[in-house]
Amino acid sequence: MTDVKDTQLDLYKEIVEKEPAAIIVLDSNGIISVANQSALSMLNQDTLVGRKWYEVIQEVFRPQKDDGQEVSTKDGKRLQVSTKPLSSGQLVEMTDQTATRELTDKLNHMERLSSLGKMAASLAHQIRTPLSAAILYAANLGNSKLPAQSRALFQKKLMSRLEALEAQVSDILMYARSGEQSVKCLDAVDIVEGVTSSVASVIEKSGATLTSNIGPRPMKILGNVTALNGAITNLVTNAIEAGAKNVNITLEADVANVIISVCNDGPVIPNNVCEKIFEPFYTTKSNGTGLGLAVVAAVAKVHQGSIKVKSDESGTVFTMIIPKYDGINEPTVSLADENRSVA
Repeated sequence: MTDVKDTQLDLYKEIVEKEPAAIIVLDSNGIISVANQSALSMLNQDTLVGRKWYEVIQEVFRPQKDDGQEVSTKDGKRLQVSTKPLSSGQLVEMTDQTATRELTDKLNHMERLSSLGKMAASLAHQIRTPLSAAILYAANLGNSKLPAQSRALFQKKLMSRLEALEAQVSDILMYARSGEQSVKCLDAVDIVEGVTSSVASVIEKSGATLTSNIGPRPMKILGNVTALNGAITNLVTNAIEAGAKNVNITLEADVANVIISVCNDGPVIPNNVCEKIFEPFYTTKSNGTGLGLAVVAAVAKVHQGSIKVKSDESGTVFTMIIPKYDGINEPTVSLADENRSVA
């Protein structure tokens, strides 16, 4: 029986020693009692047994802002570290994610380049028409013999084209910066009331009606005023541009979330369009960049929330869900630190 136990013990030791992941066992005092060869290689150490684990951490690791699920070492490795309690001590397991992280970074870089190419193509197509029209109207305004009535008409058309260009550039900037928003504690009621006020002129000009159902204060969230205001405003103006005559903004909260819904009576959005509507550069408009609703989705995501759409004969509803804020800890970081893949 003793030989069997010894054989099993030797087998366990061999398994631990040859395990590609780093295995470190700490005693109840935080002293390293076991460290396999992978741990020595991964941490670039000649010996670990007998040393205090917190001293090894200070010597080896140098955390970076973009570590995510890994922890950086001073020699540039990215290690995924997990710990589990033992009956007397602790088990520390580490895997080297350096190559995986580098590959992921390269893939993300290629995706950004691809998005940049799509953006450039979209911009060239979308900006060319209003820019050409603006140049034509500006040229006509230079005609000294142009009647006052015609001059006023060309000026109005020029301003319309320039405003369209400004709106497209604003969409692009908002999308590009959606992951780099500084945050603070906000009351969602203030956001919705601000949107209601800012879109009043658009509603009046279109002849539509805007109503709101706002729940009781406070509805605290962590967010960026500009980003959230822009996203909700985008939902309202999109509805108006689609032909809606009645738009309703509903703000309510449950135990964990604040829920902002924008409902309109515009045309039904087909299911196949709903599936793609939040994708960058996807648009059904002849003069759209395809970034408006992508901005909304990006803003929801960096606020640790979500956005969804439902459209049928009873109306179209865009629903943004954002986690409540408990008000205990005020953050000092930006949303970009929490989500690095949006922008």
